[in-house]
Amino acid sequence: MALELEAREIYIKGKKPFHDRGFATSDDYNRTPFMQGDRIVVEEILHNPVSVLPFSGAPVKLIVQGVYFEGGRIKRHSAQMPLHNAAAPGRPAILALVPYGTTRLRISHFPSAG
Repeated sequence: MALELEAREIYIKGKKPFHDRGFATSDDYNRTPFMQGDRIVVEEILHNPVSVLPFSGAPVKLIVQGVYFEGGRIKRHSAQMPLHNAAAPGRPAILALVPYGTTRLRISHFPSAG
């Protein structure tokens, strides 16, 4: 499962429709699921019909408790893990985790919090 980030397509170079493109986001990346012992706290499981179009929506979403962490930063367009684990929980957040392959931009490696 992964934290889905809103994807905004950006032009890199070339002539459309065969141009090079990338994806960017303005979503907060410094969030992590809250752990209670060795388990993630799941609030709700949402089921959706499977679409024939890729990236049009996940067939299942896990709504989980999460927290914001300090010390993460962006380096070379990638979120970097904090120097220390996010063991001291920050302000609360609600996260929607989706299957890894159903999103264009995602975070699937999280520091531990809880």
